[in-house]
This record gives sequence, C-alpha cells and structure tokens, in this order.
Amino acid sequence: MSSLQTYLLVNRRNRRQARHRQSLRQRTGRAGMGAGSLLVLAGIAVLLALGGLYAGLTYDLPSTATLPALLNPLDGLSLQPTRLYDRSGEHLLLTLENPGAARRYLPLDPTISGHLSPQLIQ
Repeated sequence: MSSLQTYLLVNRRNRRQARHRQSLRQRTGRAGMGAGSLLVLAGIAVLLALGGLYAGLTYDLPSTATLPALLNPLDGLSLQPTRLYDRSGEHLLLTLENPGAARRYLPLDPTISGHLSPQLIQ
C-alpha cells in the first residue's frame, strides 16, 4: 500500500468519524431540546391548573373592602354569626355565635335614644 493510499484511507476514516460524532451531537441536542420543551409545557400546564384551582377556591369569598365590617378590628373574630342550613337552604339547623361579643342593636324609632338618623335609614 502506498503512502498516498494510506493517507486517503486515514483521511476518509477521520471524516467518517467526525460526521458520526457531529450526527450524535445533533441527535442528543434535539432530544435535549424536546425534553426541555416538554418540561416547559408541563410547567405551564401546572401553573394554569394551580391558577384555576385558586380562582375556584376564592370565587365566592367577600372582597377585602367588606372585611372591616365583618371582622372585629381588635381580635379579628367574626362579628356575624355563622348559620348552618339544610341542603335545601330553607331550614336553619344551627347558629354559631361568638359568646364573648355582645350584639348591639340600634333602634330605628326616633323617640328612643341612640337611634339611627332618618336620613341614614332612607
């Protein structure tokens, strides 16, 4: 075998090995990109699911503007009693009240002291 044939043979082998290494890098790069894309899509799906869950849980909560009227500012206890109804929503089963908070009723009759003003009533 001549030195030229040996050179050509080694040169071809080196090019073939380089092509194989480059092809392997491309395949692993594509697989990595695919796996990364799937992870990003799964993360987005999880975030959307958590957002929907949060929206579903907080849908019927009162707004923060009404909380001072519902809660005692000193201790944060509820000023409104909790009423439990049957499944039809018509019959009252139980009322849970805070025994430490005395309820105050303001009279509407102007002849009684401590009454509400007629403008406020209207």
